[in-house]
Amino acid sequence: MPIPNYKTEKRFSDIIRQNRERIVQEWCDFASEEIEAARRLNGTDVEDHLQEMLVAIAADMETPQSEIEQSAKARGQKTAETDELQPAKQHGIQRVLSGFSISESSSEFRALRASVLRAWEEDRTLPISEVNLQELIRFNEAVDEAWMESVKHFHRSVQESKDWLIGVLGHDLRTPLAALAAGMNALARSNNLSEEEREIIRIGDSSIQRMHELINNSLEMTRVRLGNGLHLNKRPINLGDLCHALIQELQLAHPGSNIRVICESNVEGMFDVDRLHQVVSNLVNNALRHGASDHPVTVRIANNEDAAVLSVHNEGSPIDQDTKDVMFRGMLLNGNGSNTHSYSVGLGLYIVRQIVTAHGGRVEVESTREAGTTFTVRLPLS
Repeated sequence: MPIPNYKTEKRFSDIIRQNRERIVQEWCDFASEEIEAARRLNGTDVEDHLQEMLVAIAADMETPQSEIEQSAKARGQKTAETDELQPAKQHGIQRVLSGFSISESSSEFRALRASVLRAWEEDRTLPISEVNLQELIRFNEAVDEAWMESVKHFHRSVQESKDWLIGVLGHDLRTPLAALAAGMNALARSNNLSEEEREIIRIGDSSIQRMHELINNSLEMTRVRLGNGLHLNKRPINLGDLCHALIQELQLAHPGSNIRVICESNVEGMFDVDRLHQVVSNLVNNALRHGASDHPVTVRIANNEDAAVLSVHNEGSPIDQDTKDVMFRGMLLNGNGSNTHSYSVGLGLYIVRQIVTAHGGRVEVESTREAGTTFTVRLPLS
């Protein structure tokens, strides 16, 4: 309901303005007493953007709004003005830089609400009226809005810091890993190695390849999450030829494994060769890692009307539904119970989905104890 223009009656927003210094002091006292990270800050940094947030909250309470606007705001669906929530946004970012946890930053808004309500309760000059009860509702909505904006940018800042760290770490790891691979290759050329020593080198090579895979997937995920996205360089290719060549490489990298390629039809289309290499490599490596070692991994290529269909199948324990729900999200996963699928890092499958989606396709998984596990990629040919 729109707020009437009362010229003489004291309003809830006046309480906030008149008690602003007290509210700021109580905010600082709470943070200094209850939050460890705040004890390392000076008074200005503890106060941060509170003054601006209080001004914005009071102004928001005095702004007329329709019933539709009020309903949207109550559900968190209000479209805020550009500058209105800027102090809350900056507060969330600053709290990350100051070492606050998200629960500690949220507790500040709980203390702020309590401080303002105490000032309102103690002010005997404010009449109890329908208008002021409406303003009490407006106050709670405004605080919640500032809190959610702060939390949103707190979380975003944390995620960007993680992605940046992953990117830097990935780039810095490549140089020592390349030196290690060169050393292993030099040792492998020796004619004086025992069978045990050759096996150790083979295991070392496999570990290096696995680390390369993790680094590449981590860097790819970082580029996607930092907003750089996937840039495709499409050209005409034969999907069967690509898979045959790549499987030969993977077979050399995994001696003793059994990988089969079945081309049911000739499939040609416009694809990014390097990206599809990543898709097939990630899916086959995933099948080798989690599938039954005494059964083959089967790569099948087919043409289904206007789509190329690529599937990778392995036998073994099925993937449980909880894992299926999150396995393409790049999340940390752990197998449990008798399920041998322990997707400790879901980066490979996350990258697979991003590449397939960028091509305008989709990826699906079916997994049962009787039929095994099959990842199916469908890519449009047009």
